Amino acid sequence: MPRGGVGTRRFWGHEPQLACDYANVADFSHGREYPNGDRVLHECDDGFATLAPVASRGPNAFGLFDMLGNAWEWTCSEYVHPFDASAWHCASPGSPAPRVFRSGAWYLLPASVRTAHRNAGAPTAQAESIGFRVFRMF
Repeated sequence: MPRGGVGTRRFWGHEPQLACDYANVADFSHGREYPNGDRVLHECDDGFATLAPVASRGPNAFGLFDMLGNAWEWTCSEYVHPFDASAWHCASPGSPAPRVFRSGAWYLLPASVRTAHRNAGAPTAQAESIGFRVFRMF
């Protein structure tokens, strides 16, 4: 779903300069606020150095906003490395095992802003770059 049914790493295709049309990422705005030497930023400017308001970038082909960048998305899956099929099952309630968060955040560089990129955090972790997605099943 995050890629909107396309066969590329990102739903906007292979053009890196389009990142700012669809995702809040480490770009020129971020670089001005947080200069960090030789970091390779996205070659665009989304106007936000950190978190952006919800739906401030364009949707994917399914009309879903903020599927990449802006804030990491918590999942209920335990973090397993290397990745295996257990990621499709939620961790037991109360388990202290690290959980998966994915899809990147506002400070990530081009190689990391994609749905397959994931990270791990303690279930109690808190940060301005971690959020969750509210959804409704039909």
